[in-house]
Amino acid sequence: MDANLIYIDSYLPNLIVRRASNLYMRAGIKSVSMDDVAAECGISKKTLYKCFDKESLIQEVVKHHAQTSEARIKSILTENRDVVTEMTGLLLFTMDAVQEFSTQFLYSLKATKSTGVHQFMSSFTNRVHQAFIDNLNRGKAQGFYRSDVESSIVVQLYFSQLQDIVDLQGIDRSSQWIEELHSLFLFGILTPKGLNCFSPLRLSDVA
Repeated sequence: MDANLIYIDSYLPNLIVRRASNLYMRAGIKSVSMDDVAAECGISKKTLYKCFDKESLIQEVVKHHAQTSEARIKSILTENRDVVTEMTGLLLFTMDAVQEFSTQFLYSLKATKSTGVHQFMSSFTNRVHQAFIDNLNRGKAQGFYRSDVESSIVVQLYFSQLQDIVDLQGIDRSSQWIEELHSLFLFGILTPKGLNCFSPLRLSDVA
């Protein structure tokens, strides 16, 4: 196969996605043109369009971040730790995920008109929520969490409050607020048995 084709088929798309992601994080999706992406990658606009148009590039950037996040969630869920430690890992994941994205990127992502992006993000969000719900259900069955907790409602409330913090405080100033939210969340669901397994240090130690 021609070396140029190998470059375009394998290495170049990954390079474009990484560098476009960096641009989107700094300036937001709407403010970044395909000319900007081509210049950042050191390629012509024609070569860029051989790999992506604007919508498919946005989708690939979102997909890249989602796959990285799902790999981390899978790692947390397959380490066979107790449910309380697993939950602290999931909570830390959400904190890291919030801090990974810029405010400009998140707001411009919401504003994008790409149906594919919104469908993908909705599907990804549902999978993240389900990981929390499954943990809560197992914890209730094992006596670590209160039996009267409505798992799906509690998870919806948690993510709604998390979004409110980001909206009100901005990502750069949200860390302390999110830590307080995590403490309130855990102490609200833990039983005495669960509290015996919990250490506040875990919120900073578990990753």
